[in-house]
Amino acid sequence: MPGQARTLILSDTHLGRPGRVTVAALRPLWQGFDHLIINGDAVELQMPSCRAAGARAVDTLQDAADRDGVALTLISGNHDAYLSDLRYLYLLEGRVLLTHGDVLHPTIVPWTSHATVLAEQHAEAMARATPTQRGCMDFRHDLSQRLSYRERMGIRADGKDPGLNKLHNALLHPIKVAQVLAYWRSIPALVHRLVEQCAPGVEMVVLGHTHRQGVWNKHGRSILNCGSFDRPGRPRAVVVEGRTVSMHRIKWSGQAFQRMEKPVYVQRFTPPQPAANTVAAPEHEPIAA
Repeated sequence: MPGQARTLILSDTHLGRPGRVTVAALRPLWQGFDHLIINGDAVELQMPSCRAAGARAVDTLQDAADRDGVALTLISGNHDAYLSDLRYLYLLEGRVLLTHGDVLHPTIVPWTSHATVLAEQHAEAMARATPTQRGCMDFRHDLSQRLSYRERMGIRADGKDPGLNKLHNALLHPIKVAQVLAYWRSIPALVHRLVEQCAPGVEMVVLGHTHRQGVWNKHGRSILNCGSFDRPGRPRAVVVEGRTVSMHRIKWSGQAFQRMEKPVYVQRFTPPQPAANTVAAPEHEPIAA
């Protein structure tokens, strides 16, 4: 419908890394939108050589969004832990959950060189937690945020990235390839388990993190992954307009990124039904405070 607010959701832009992914190259994507959400790993703060550029990119991104009249929301991920206090977000009356995805696995990613230590720390924290905490989305995301930050600070003191933490480097090692593929296959089940434990009313989950774009359905729940602007993923955009959520391919034009108008997936959410013992107010009358 004309006049409806339009929200664009991206993930894993990793601004600050060398290459073609810059704010200027991304800027055409949000033209015509009211709200831009980057669902984790907006900037690269994990790799020591990119931290300064990543920090500068935050200001450049905010400035571009302000000049374009687009509200900007950043959800922190594992490569930009503590960039934002926002770790997840609900849309459409809590029926759509946005989360970066690092919360799904106790080691953030199973191929990290710090996997053993992170797994132990995760297990200890979960063992100390109460049943209520273990079923709380805030607790689970706070734990993954702390572990993500510890992984970042575990990178060698000489400032060099050990390499295997990066997905495209992991794919050069046969054992790591097996871990990556197994992890990708497990994502729908991991999403379903988290949501059943912490937010069973959610009907759709929008992720990034794994760098593998796609759409899955697990027990009637839609799972959308926006992929990544970094290797090896192909980025996707999720658009929320009114009560319709759609996913679109993103192409590189040679100078900038462009969103394809034709969606690869569309899901429409019906308006919430009023409770049986209440009477809905007429739409044309304001509801008294």
